Amino acid sequence: MIIREAVSEDHTGLMALYDAFMEVDRYSKLDSDSLEKVIASQDNFILVAENDHELVGFISASARLVVRYPEPIMQVDELYVDPEFREHGVGRQLIQAVEDLARANNWSKIYIESGYKYEVAHKFYEGNDYEKQGYYFKKML
Repeated sequence: MIIREAVSEDHTGLMALYDAFMEVDRYSKLDSDSLEKVIASQDNFILVAENDHELVGFISASARLVVRYPEPIMQVDELYVDPEFREHGVGRQLIQAVEDLARANNWSKIYIESGYKYEVAHKFYEGNDYEKQGYYFKKML
């Protein structure tokens, strides 16, 4: 298993994973994502898990400034592992890679949002020493 930064050539495989993650057939369509912008960004990251030249998982994260902290924080935006590769440490490797990235940049906090219905994910995060702290809210504009 290789964990590495995503590149433009990953588009097709990565968008197939996004379709599975979001349970829609949307991301394989042209101009329905911002992968190129994320790859070019200094503050956004997407790492992929590759097994035998096939993408089997990804994690995306953003570094952002928050007034109440003196240094940027890391926000994990999305984490997904193909069901066939779950329970094999892939998610743990992806989380570890983001933690290593945050440490290398002296970012002392990592936040993860997760929908309330994803109880298996919550257990995974707690098993990786993340504390449950509350709810998040959204409003579509």
